Amino acid sequence: MVKIILASHGPMAEAMIKSSQMLFGENNHVSAVCLYEDDSIEKFAQRLRKEITGNEEVLLLVDIPGGTPCNQGTFLLEQFDNLRIVSGMNLLMLLECLIRCEQMSVDELVEVAVRSSKDSIHEVKLMKNEGSDELDDLMD
Repeated sequence: MVKIILASHGPMAEAMIKSSQMLFGENNHVSAVCLYEDDSIEKFAQRLRKEITGNEEVLLLVDIPGGTPCNQGTFLLEQFDNLRIVSGMNLLMLLECLIRCEQMSVDELVEVAVRSSKDSIHEVKLMKNEGSDELDDLMD
């Protein structure tokens, strides 16, 4: 089983867990570490470090590549061989990982996270069908 940690600027990580609970219910495999305005980087880093144990595989999903949550996670990569990081987290990415975290390795989950995020980005348009008054949703 892979533990999933969400890390974000502000409450995004906590909100994503609450949103996932609306669909899947409570999940003990996921936690959030949020960086707030009044936090020091050291305080945030300590909270993030406490979430990672040496025994389990960990997938850290972060909001922005190169942001403080991502950078602090990167510093932990040297200490933990079982840690992987994916940036650009979104709700679909989290849901896909939660569905599979008990059956896949952390390396497999990284592939799922990246693929689901890339595959989910579309412009949604309304287009009128020729000869019909119905409107269809189309994704390009």
